[in-house]
Amino acid sequence: MDFPVVNIDRFLGINYGNDILRTYRTVKKFYRRHQSILLDIQFLKTCRLHGIIPKFLWFKTANDDRTNSSVYKSCQRRFLNLQIDLKYRDFRKVKQEYLASLDLLKNSISDDLFKHLKEVIIYISIPLLQVKEYKMGQKLNSYVKPIKPKSPTDRKIVNNLSSRVLSNEETDCLANGLEFGLLPRRVDDMNVISNIEQFFHHITNIYQHHKPLMDELEEKNKAAARDIRILTEKEMTLASNLRSITDTFRRQANRFRQQQYKFSPEHQQYRSLLKQLKDDPSIIITRPDKGRGAVLMNKNEYLLKMYEIINDSSKFKCLRNDPTIGREQSLITLLNRLLKEKSITEQFHKMASPKGSNPGRLYGLPKVHKSNIPLRPVLSALGTFNYGLGKALAGILWDMIDQKTLVRDSFSFVKDLQALPKSFTYYKMVSFDISSLYTNVPLDDTIQLILKNLYETRTTPPTIKRDDMQQLLIFATKRSHFLFDGKLYDQIDGVSMGSPLAPLLAEIFLQDFEKKNSSTFTSMGIMFYKRYVDDTFALINSTSSPSDICHQLSQFHKSIKFTYEEQSLATIKNQKVLFCTSKRF
Repeated sequence: MDFPVVNIDRFLGINYGNDILRTYRTVKKFYRRHQSILLDIQFLKTCRLHGIIPKFLWFKTANDDRTNSSVYKSCQRRFLNLQIDLKYRDFRKVKQEYLASLDLLKNSISDDLFKHLKEVIIYISIPLLQVKEYKMGQKLNSYVKPIKPKSPTDRKIVNNLSSRVLSNEETDCLANGLEFGLLPRRVDDMNVISNIEQFFHHITNIYQHHKPLMDELEEKNKAAARDIRILTEKEMTLASNLRSITDTFRRQANRFRQQQYKFSPEHQQYRSLLKQLKDDPSIIITRPDKGRGAVLMNKNEYLLKMYEIINDSSKFKCLRNDPTIGREQSLITLLNRLLKEKSITEQFHKMASPKGSNPGRLYGLPKVHKSNIPLRPVLSALGTFNYGLGKALAGILWDMIDQKTLVRDSFSFVKDLQALPKSFTYYKMVSFDISSLYTNVPLDDTIQLILKNLYETRTTPPTIKRDDMQQLLIFATKRSHFLFDGKLYDQIDGVSMGSPLAPLLAEIFLQDFEKKNSSTFTSMGIMFYKRYVDDTFALINSTSSPSDICHQLSQFHKSIKFTYEEQSLATIKNQKVLFCTSKRF
């Protein structure tokens, strides 16, 4: 039987009697009231979230100035919370009445008619509820400036590999990225003032002038009269202006922070969510090896995979004592001798000399694009005793790299592919990857390659003697210790990703590897070969086996092992269309 959509009251009165009609009208009334209260609660919670007090909660005081006091605002917030609690109480009561009347109607008529009446009630209530929702939106806009809608977040960049179930709010928070900056709870006044003072010292040269004075104060706890400097009139004016600007900045910064907290309450929510995630001892939150986003892992699984890497005795060694101070002093002694012999410049000495060093910190980045999610070990080397030395040596060694063989960017790579003959269309496209390149770079071999290039190949060798250069390279590479899980380790072979020399040494070794073996590539079936760090793009003969080529490449050096991935779709058509499905290249 077909039931009408319009004039439903008349239809029920004629065919089912007044009792069914009254029950239907009761269900409709309670449904609308139920949905209306839901909108009220949503409106009040939105006001609370954005720090808005509805007008019906404004009340007069004997003194108008009291409306700006914290006590007045606290009372308003308490009234708002009370109003929300009352609405929830009404919501629960109306919901019970609605469900009771709904059951009564269901037991009085057929299932088909009940389903139809329920759909009709929802349908005819939509316009009324939309009007109320629109009016509430207008009220919100009248209280404050229009609230900007949040930019959509991409939840796909959050990879949850842990056993913890993330809420939508936690996922949205992490989707902002690990570089997302929260508003500070307070402005660090001491940090601001110290930075301004340091700036003043530099521009007026006061620091250099007072350096002998500070040394004497440390030694004798007194200063000679000749070391006391009186600021000139211009310097006093500058100091006064800087102080005025600094005070203004501090006031404005605090005012801005307070306003942002008032109109951007999501920052408070994010801080609370991040604290909850941070306090969970069972998970680790980090970024993926490639691309942006966030990765959650179970801590025990993360530690297990990291220890699989660190327990390789050919690459790492556990230390009983912290060698930071001893190594720092040894390096300083060597650098001072080289400076005295004029083997290095003042600039090199200043950059390479360590001061107040700390051990490095090792962590792992999950390779989410690979099966079993292996970790790439990364060393946070900033502040280590050999970090500056690595930067100084990188400036000397950089010209050893043959720039012609490098893939600079995707545009040059596409240009190289477009320049290939049309016959290359029929070759198979394969990507080769070197497993754990950085940790498998043979340090002894690479150091000898560098020394041979600097002192045998070049017509003009460096001013640093060969033995001293070797010692500097050993300091920068083989004496890299770090902390992981509260234990100290030494990396005795390979280079650490995060070290200033790591990309350079890896490239030097691989370019020598390719120079020695590239003559056999064609006979193996490799017709085109381009590499970016440890990822290699190759076009191979259609009759060649990628597996056999991968095996042959892995035989060229005992430290280097290749894996491969054959692409499912590749076309080079009319030298214009290029398509690559590799996630690694």
